[in-house]
Amino acid sequence: MLARATMSALDRPLNCMISCGEAVVSPRFQHITSRRPARLQHEAERLRAQGYAFDDEEAEIGVGCIGTVIYDATNSIVAGLSVSAPVERRKTEWVDDLLQAARQISEELGYRPDESN
Repeated sequence: MLARATMSALDRPLNCMISCGEAVVSPRFQHITSRRPARLQHEAERLRAQGYAFDDEEAEIGVGCIGTVIYDATNSIVAGLSVSAPVERRKTEWVDDLLQAARQISEELGYRPDESN
């Protein structure tokens, strides 16, 4: 899940990286984890727009995550932040708190969103 959140924030298109043999895709832990380049590219675009990713039982059956990335002063990804819970207890309402925490940490590291992109 954090791999997908990180992938969504990459500057270079994922399909270029895959075709150049540069992409590193996280292991497929469950049958629901997609590794098809076209699907990954579509998902990266969607995640980039929303700023976070969900993991629905991909790493462990019964566990879901919500994750996002943390930036530094150079607008580079330096870490990820996620929260995990049993899928039946995970709340989409947690997204705002997670994004706020990641934004605060990023700003403490010197990230200035107005200056990025």
